[in-house]
Amino acid sequence: GGGGSTPTTPVIPPKEDKPITNIPEKEEGFDDIKGHWAEKEIKELLEKGILKGVSENSFDPDGNLTRAQIAVILKRALNLQNGDMEFSDVSKHAWYYEGVASVGSVGLIMGSDGCFRPDDKITREELSTIIARMIDSEEKEYSLDNLEFSDKENISDWAVKGITVCYENA
Repeated sequence: GGGGSTPTTPVIPPKEDKPITNIPEKEEGFDDIKGHWAEKEIKELLEKGILKGVSENSFDPDGNLTRAQIAVILKRALNLQNGDMEFSDVSKHAWYYEGVASVGSVGLIMGSDGCFRPDDKITREELSTIIARMIDSEEKEYSLDNLEFSDKENISDWAVKGITVCYENA
C-alpha cells in the first residue's frame, strides 16, 4: 500500500523561481471537460502545466489515475527537483521515472518490497496518505472514532492517519 515510514516534517519543498513549462497549446481541444463538475479546476491546472490530457483531444476527467500519473502530477505541482530513488519495477527510461524518483526521494509515495507499482490505480487510502504526508508531520495516535464513514472498519491500518488528517482538514 501507501504505507511505510512517515517523514517527521512536511515534505513540501520550497518553490523554485522558474516557471512551469509544458503548457498545453489548446485546452479548448478537450471536449470531454466541457460541463464537467471540475471543468474550472481542470482548466486552471492545464494552464499551469500541472495536468495534461491523455491524448491531443481527450482529457478523460472521470478516468482512474495510476500511481505513476500521480507521481508525475505531484512532481509538477510541487515543482520537485529530480530525485534519486530507484524501484525494481520502474525503468530509468519510463516516461514517469523522474516523477516517481522525485516523490519517492522526498517520502511522498513509498513503494513496498522494492516495487513502486506504477501501473496500479491509486486508491483513496493511498492518496489521503500522500496528502497527510504533505500537510501533517505530527507523530501522534490517530483514530477513526470521529469519522462519519459507514465503512470506516474497512480502512487499512497504514491509512488511518491519512484519512483522519484529510477528514479533519476538509
